[in-house]
Amino acid sequence: MGVRWAKMVGDLETLEAARVEGFQGVQLGVGRLLEQSERRLAEIASLLARLGLSVDACGGPLPPEVRVTERGFNTYVWIEYLKGVVERIASLGCRTLLWSDGYARYLPEEGDVSDMKQQMLQFVAMICDVAGKRDITVMIEPLGAGRTNYLNTLQETVDFIEAAGRSNVASVISLGELSTIGAEMTDLALFARYIGHVQADAPRAEGGAQASPRPSDGYDYAPFFRSLRAIGYRGAIALPEDSDAESLRFCREVWARE
Repeated sequence: MGVRWAKMVGDLETLEAARVEGFQGVQLGVGRLLEQSERRLAEIASLLARLGLSVDACGGPLPPEVRVTERGFNTYVWIEYLKGVVERIASLGCRTLLWSDGYARYLPEEGDVSDMKQQMLQFVAMICDVAGKRDITVMIEPLGAGRTNYLNTLQETVDFIEAAGRSNVASVISLGELSTIGAEMTDLALFARYIGHVQADAPRAEGGAQASPRPSDGYDYAPFFRSLRAIGYRGAIALPEDSDAESLRFCREVWARE
């Protein structure tokens, strides 16, 4: 069984277009799903089934203004909120919840932050417990220092995953973020068993917008895809929202190279 090619979809009205372009699955935003009525969500589920599109991941479990690592954070209020999130994505057959929000885990810049780290760890463990009831894995992405000051490397993220002590927590990696977290292609082999989801976006300046790989950008994507093949990765590879049939074809061709 090979990898599945998914497209990050922000506008739910473009699901059919993603299938026409050749994608096998989609990656959706939690916020957009929460905006839908129960009836509309059921319609989306039916459309996905008709198109033969899987929902390979949903990202953004908390509103963007929520910060877990602040004093006074109400864990139980937000766990209740996340129970609703989990039910929504599970209704679409999604089994992967991505957490790539740097602000949510930004640590105070002064004073002892050990209690805030512990608060974040306990919260993630609780999310995993809720998600596990619907067979959903929580994926945490290491991010560069320009986006957060906590979980900035693969090693730090893996140590956090181990400390969480849950079987349904793993890491998501993005090609465009690798340089900002100081990762080399060889690191993918070292941390292979923790990698549960992949985002293939073009390398960019820190803080730059995600863009899909294209032959015209001049970047050699072969080492990245070769490294994933070498570790036996068989999950989803999601391309950014601007991807299309051309960029998908390009990525598939590079993946298939020996």
